[in-house]
Amino acid sequence: MTDTITGTITTGITIDAGQGYSSPLTITSGGIVSGATAVTASYAATLQVYGTLTGSDAGAGIGAAFQSGGAITNAATGTIDADGTAVRFAGAYGTLYNAGLIGPGATTGIAFSAGGTVSNAAGAVISGYSIAILGDSGGGAVTVDNAGRIETRVPEVFSYGLPYTAGIYLRDGGSITNESTGTIAAYTAIKARGDSTIANSGTIAAYNTGI
Repeated sequence: MTDTITGTITTGITIDAGQGYSSPLTITSGGIVSGATAVTASYAATLQVYGTLTGSDAGAGIGAAFQSGGAITNAATGTIDADGTAVRFAGAYGTLYNAGLIGPGATTGIAFSAGGTVSNAAGAVISGYSIAILGDSGGGAVTVDNAGRIETRVPEVFSYGLPYTAGIYLRDGGSITNESTGTIAAYTAIKARGDSTIANSGTIAAYNTGI
């Protein structure tokens, strides 16, 4: 059985076995969920977003916080945003497929602390003010397949004071494939540590360093 949200919720929701909403959960195109954290999942849940998630908490808001990994699909009509991190996977491996818009107002678009996979479809956008996709240190490798646009919005004049700004920042290694329709645009487009591979058939644009 699939839980579905079709209306507006302004206090955030929880996906939790035995209470709150159950997995898989669908936010329909008319569904709007907001709160300090719009959606919290306490286990490896599955979420499909056709509507809008917004986390707002004085710069610390989260659109979707998955505490034990899981899977998120953001459809072409979907938007996941926050004033902090739009999507955060912690605790276990996370998987995200994006065909819509992630992070237009966020500081960080997507953050992984235990490894994961991102697929960004043609025409889709993953954005962050300072980092669009972050694989955190000690958290495992992250795989990125980009056919859309991955970008940061920090102006060049401010980038000198933000040493961690990057379109994609893999602090524990991983792999990046930028397809022929893909664009990665940022002050520094890609930062990758550890065992990392990069294959580019598209566009990598940077004020400072491409890779």
